[in-house]
Amino acid sequence: MPGMTRALRLMGLISLLLFSAAATAAVGPRSLIPRLSVIEETEITVFKDHRSKIKVKGAQKIQTEDGQVPKVRLISFDKNEMRLNSFKAWTVNGDEESEVPSNMVQTTPVSEEAGFSSYVTIEVAFPKMNVGSNIRWEYEIEETVAPVLGFFSYLYRLDSEYHTAEGFRFKVNSELPISFWENDPNGVLEITRKGNGMEARLKKSISHYIVNETYGVLSQTRFPTLFVSTAAKWADIGAGLKQKYEDRLNEPLSPLLNGILLKVKRQRGFHNQARELNRLLGNEIRYMGDWRGRHSGQVPRSIASISESQFGDCKDFALMATKILRTIGYKANFASVFSDRIPVPDFYYTHPNNYFNHQIVHVQIGKQEYWLDPTSQDEVALADDTLANRKALVWGDTPEMRRIPAYKETDNGFRYKLVMTPTNNQRFLGDLEIESWGLESKFARDENNVENPMIRWMMTFFPDIKATSQEFHTHSPRISRPWAHRARGLGTFEDVFDRTPMGDGLRLGYSGFLRALLDVNDTWISDFDFGFPSDRRYEVEFKNRQFVMSGEESCKIQSPWLNIEVSVKNRAGSGYLTYTEMFKMPEIPNAKLKSKEFRSLQGQIKGCLASRILILKSPQELRQGGVQRGLASDGPSIQLKRVGPATGMTKYYPKKLTPMKSPMPPKRVVATPQHQVATPQAHSAPAPAAKPVPAKPTPAKQTQAKPAPAKKTAAKQAVPPRKPSGKASKPQKK
Repeated sequence: MPGMTRALRLMGLISLLLFSAAATAAVGPRSLIPRLSVIEETEITVFKDHRSKIKVKGAQKIQTEDGQVPKVRLISFDKNEMRLNSFKAWTVNGDEESEVPSNMVQTTPVSEEAGFSSYVTIEVAFPKMNVGSNIRWEYEIEETVAPVLGFFSYLYRLDSEYHTAEGFRFKVNSELPISFWENDPNGVLEITRKGNGMEARLKKSISHYIVNETYGVLSQTRFPTLFVSTAAKWADIGAGLKQKYEDRLNEPLSPLLNGILLKVKRQRGFHNQARELNRLLGNEIRYMGDWRGRHSGQVPRSIASISESQFGDCKDFALMATKILRTIGYKANFASVFSDRIPVPDFYYTHPNNYFNHQIVHVQIGKQEYWLDPTSQDEVALADDTLANRKALVWGDTPEMRRIPAYKETDNGFRYKLVMTPTNNQRFLGDLEIESWGLESKFARDENNVENPMIRWMMTFFPDIKATSQEFHTHSPRISRPWAHRARGLGTFEDVFDRTPMGDGLRLGYSGFLRALLDVNDTWISDFDFGFPSDRRYEVEFKNRQFVMSGEESCKIQSPWLNIEVSVKNRAGSGYLTYTEMFKMPEIPNAKLKSKEFRSLQGQIKGCLASRILILKSPQELRQGGVQRGLASDGPSIQLKRVGPATGMTKYYPKKLTPMKSPMPPKRVVATPQHQVATPQAHSAPAPAAKPVPAKPTPAKQTQAKPAPAKKTAAKQAVPPRKPSGKASKPQKK
């Protein structure tokens, strides 16, 4: 709903040109020198009818070749609502000024997600742009009609993720009383207020230049942000817009909408009805916006127009859904929200502020609230990750800000169960079952290539695997979560194992999140983005194989942000490996990334997964005593050399190898208080004379695993327990 982002559009006069910018000219490695530094001056005049006029002066200093972009976008605005009064741009090189000729200034329509739009952008190709040049611009833009919400609001955020703000001046003069509020976490702003006006300056330059920070994101709470509004409270705004909504809702049902209504009413219960409603709207109406008319960015088209054309945008879908739900008897209203992957802080809405870009539906049934996005085909009980845990303006009897609930880790997740059956020649037949729910199910269905879930998972945790064939078959699950998704696959895999003197083994890899977590250091700038809370479980069963050696058979990691558990077991003739990740929150704030608790988490991850080599044996090998031969002759310091695809490291040094309990006793074992000797396997070459191995006094100093006494199966080496140390765009939606 682009027309609802008036504050964002005004902010875009400044911020859109910064999307390609970077940070400061501080001395340092070339890779850390930002492309641009920025200076901005903005002056706003607010009139009695809540219209505004904005004057902008800006400059960028080009600091690297990367800053020499072909075009710079300076302005984006709606021609139905705003008029460009003046414009000038030029390049400065020393004492030489080169004005931008008219043929290097391009005004083009802005594509609004496959819709009709009156928005245009002005892009400039600056001449003689070199490292050390300054590009400068001045313009004045004015609103031609009063805002439909009945109040003026403006948001200015000093985004410093990709640039440095070297200088900044922001001034407001108003003919009406105005509310001001700001977010200034680092005290970089100097703000003065006088009457209905205010002025803000930058006391020091701002730089948050992110370099190669995987899963890094800067929370909007960290940016200095200024807010201006002529409205004092939410209950007093938008009377005209509220009436336009009600006028549309009082229109008669069209034949198309009446047909949808009859099918929805056949369903029992709100969930089934809402699910059917979303499905039918998605089938009958295609998404396409029409924002060419005045206020069309916020007021839906008529029910008759939407039905006849069979296209609409978010506000049109919200109108159709609200009309049907009200006709059935539910208390349903429009709701405005800013839809984005990055959460919007609550302080954005301290006073009325037109920071919205999407229209959804709010339904109240008793004390229970429901949030429906009619443009989405997702389960109606599932709020999209671009909507969860943020405030929305509900257009009830009076406008009211309400919160869309946040996710819990159990709301989203998946379970991968892989059964690998050995065939021959180091090949395994793999059968995969996937169960997912919440957002994880949504993203699983969005995959264009159905091979991706299996291949991506297998290559992450078992990097030696090479798939030689792949098939998938999907079916509807018989489970309580109707949005869950299952897939079964058959594939033949080879090169699963590393060949070692101890037998065949495999290594457990790191997920992308964990590798990125281990990269975080003291100079990390961003927050760490998990995407959304989620509970993920991976299970693999090796038929006709037993785990006989591993780093540590199990480990658990707990932290305020992430839990991890690894379990290696033998049961009923098969080896079982289980790996779980639980992301508890969407992100780890930067301040927490520098804490001792986070350093402890990194250490636990390394201790749990680093050099994790798992050795597998068949029942025949177990009967021949191969486990004991490997333990006695090779020991834990063996270098495991790769065979198969050359990816990743070529050698692995497991820090600890311990024998696991095996259902098959060794053939012969000789044990003494001082040393132990393993008998060679019957099928192997003659073994060298056994050497005595001194017993170690404590498990912590033990460097060689100890076989079990003759009457027992292979014993587990004592391992000191680990002490626990305590969660991922389109920037705009419709």
